[in-house]
Amino acid sequence: MIRQLMARLWNDEAGSVIATEYLMLGTVVALGSAGGMVTVRDSINDEYAEFGNSVRDVRQASMQSVPRAVKGKAVRPAVAADADADAPAGAVTFGCP
Repeated sequence: MIRQLMARLWNDEAGSVIATEYLMLGTVVALGSAGGMVTVRDSINDEYAEFGNSVRDVRQASMQSVPRAVKGKAVRPAVAADADADAPAGAVTFGCP
C-alpha cells in the first residue's frame, strides 16, 4: 500500500509546470526589484547631495562679516575693492551675483 502511494506520487506531474512557471516569475521579479531599488537609492542620494550643495552655496554666498568692537569703537565692514561705480560710497557688496 505504501509502495503504491509512493509510486503514484513519484509519477504525478500535475501542477509541476505551473509551479515551475511561478518559480521563474518570482525569480525575475525579485532580481528586477533588487536592481530597481539600487537605482532608486542612488537617485535619492544624488538628489540629496545636489540639494545639500545648493544650500551650502546659498549660505556661503549670503554670509557677511559682522562689525566687531575694538576697544569700545565699532569697526566698519570692509568695502570691496571692485565695487560698482553706481554704488554709493561705503557700500558693502555681498557674494550674491
